Amino acid sequence: MAELQTESIPGVDILRVGEGFDGGGCPEGGCSFTAEDLDAIVQCYWATREARIPPVKLGHDADQQIVQKDGYPAAGWVANLRRLGDKLYADLLDVPKQLADLIRAGAYRFVSVELERDMEVGGVSYPTALTGLALLGADLPAVDSLKGLATLYQTLQLELRTETQAVVFERQSNAHQQLAMWDTAFINGLPDSAFAYIEPGGQKDTDGKTKPRSLRYLPHHMMDGAVDMPHLRNALARAPQTSLPPDGKAQALRHLQSHARREGVGET
Repeated sequence: MAELQTESIPGVDILRVGEGFDGGGCPEGGCSFTAEDLDAIVQCYWATREARIPPVKLGHDADQQIVQKDGYPAAGWVANLRRLGDKLYADLLDVPKQLADLIRAGAYRFVSVELERDMEVGGVSYPTALTGLALLGADLPAVDSLKGLATLYQTLQLELRTETQAVVFERQSNAHQQLAMWDTAFINGLPDSAFAYIEPGGQKDTDGKTKPRSLRYLPHHMMDGAVDMPHLRNALARAPQTSLPPDGKAQALRHLQSHARREGVGET
């Protein structure tokens, strides 16, 4: 049996601040989310990720329930959850290559974010936890509204606990190909290995990260070590413009160009 080829897809938008979201478990008028709500989801993810990792599912596929019950692997895993502006972003890890190609082609325009209220993990209660992400759209019959899609999704015998919501969200077109800006807090949380160059003279903190953080240049890896392609391209463009000394720029460019060659960046 051939080894399953998987890929990572960075920067997938999965939810945003707003009102009137349709889906299972939402009240009349729809679910609503503030920036604080999204932050609470992010906080729960990072606090509990050692104990539980939200799976990626093919929510439109009725056979998915059987696959899950039989113990087959998920369609991927949700990682590196973060809020950037008014949107919630995630990286999708270990996605089968054929499925990743479909996602990049825009086949899964809708997602259903599965949220559980008042989840307890390790004796600690969290107001809202992300428990799964369902991809919707590739084989669905035509629907003319998000409400129609939410209703259709609920007919697929999706069993939800009373504490659970399955909120349908329409993704931005080709969002994974765009440069989702990493805010300062997210960049500061990255390990040193996520950067093309670390300027000498700093010290390591208890997590092994260089401080001051300003000594770290050109981030292009995700938290799990995978290369973020939009940020790799951005780092390649920015490297010559940095204030690094010539030898530092050369070292950073060698590192970035080695990734570019492996990933085929710049090839026609």
